Amino acid sequence: MRTDPEALTVARKAAVPGERVLWAGRTSGLRWPSHPVMHSGGMLIAVAGGTAWALGTGYGVPRPAILMVLAVPVLVFAGLFALALWQDMRMAVKVQAVTDRRVMLIDRKGAVRAWVGLDRASEFRLVGRTLHLGGEQAAIDEGRTDLDGGLARFDALPKLEGLAEPEGVLALIRKTAGAA
Repeated sequence: MRTDPEALTVARKAAVPGERVLWAGRTSGLRWPSHPVMHSGGMLIAVAGGTAWALGTGYGVPRPAILMVLAVPVLVFAGLFALALWQDMRMAVKVQAVTDRRVMLIDRKGAVRAWVGLDRASEFRLVGRTLHLGGEQAAIDEGRTDLDGGLARFDALPKLEGLAEPEGVLALIRKTAGAA
């Protein structure tokens, strides 16, 4: 199983004293946009499309008046979309690492954004090239009252994405968790 040397350096800096980094890597491939990005982007497309349609038909109202009224929601959703993209990029995981104690997700600044202890390795499940680190049932239970049905909570769940060798990483985690 390959380890990225630069990712290994970042992971060793983020590890606590006495913690040994066993594997470190970066996400590969395209990343699916988060729920806030897709939601605000979809609304921006819908409102901008409606604005373009309304400007095309006219309805006998002077076009500058329609444009002024309809431009406000377009600008609001464009701002929400830009904010969601910025937050998505800021929170993007730069390095993923497995230590002898936990699985870590490290952001661009080298800070540990999320971690899951190896004592919960039995909850980890592999789907394609993504290793989900648990928490789905809590997100379902807590998300029932959310307006979006809890979709944003699932985006926040820790997971190792874009793994080149997902079976090898999961085997390393299970072996390390079993030895502890």
